[in-house]
Amino acid sequence: TLRMGASQPAAADGAYQIEKSLRFDSGDSSKLKITTPPKGNRLAWTYHVSVKLNGSNSNKKGWLLSGRKESGKYMSLGFKDDCLWFKNRIDSDGVTDEISSNAIFRDYSAFYFFTFVWDSNNEVASERMRMYCNGKRITDLATTDYPAQGQVSVINWEESNHTIGQEEDSTQYGNAYIADPHFIDGLALSPEAFGSFDDAGNFNAKAFALPAPNTGVTWTPSSG
Repeated sequence: TLRMGASQPAAADGAYQIEKSLRFDSGDSSKLKITTPPKGNRLAWTYHVSVKLNGSNSNKKGWLLSGRKESGKYMSLGFKDDCLWFKNRIDSDGVTDEISSNAIFRDYSAFYFFTFVWDSNNEVASERMRMYCNGKRITDLATTDYPAQGQVSVINWEESNHTIGQEEDSTQYGNAYIADPHFIDGLALSPEAFGSFDDAGNFNAKAFALPAPNTGVTWTPSSG
């Protein structure tokens, strides 16, 4: 059972407002699920979501977003021991791409803004999986098993199961309010596409907009 809540991320006066959220309760086994998504880009994508934790999420490993193709082939975005967790397992032989934070997340009073980036074609190994909290990149990592260049993700695999609120094909359900999720297929974006910092250094939500492709210089075709 999913319930619409009035709880929402804070925003500056006159700024973009997120009006509603969905409440996920592990006791109700609540989730959102799509069983046969179309094939997407498995080399680059961005997932951004606003989350207010509502009870313990220790070892709720994949409930922020999860994808599963078959046994041994899954992807999980969630928490492990209350640390943020981003894992891709592409085959049953145990080849695993994984990063996790040293920081723990147990603040139940406010919304977090989480951004996950999959960019496996990147030449720099440490840029191929990235996590951000409230607009700032998480660099203090407990696990750093980065994917090989060109590694595909389970997320966006054609005809795989995708869920929010539950780690697919498990009993791991989350406890939280979730608001304004964005999944951007084919682009590895920074949090600047989803929010901005105010003068006090707080990250606030904004209407989604792609960052400018350059510094504002106008390019014109050359006749030569």
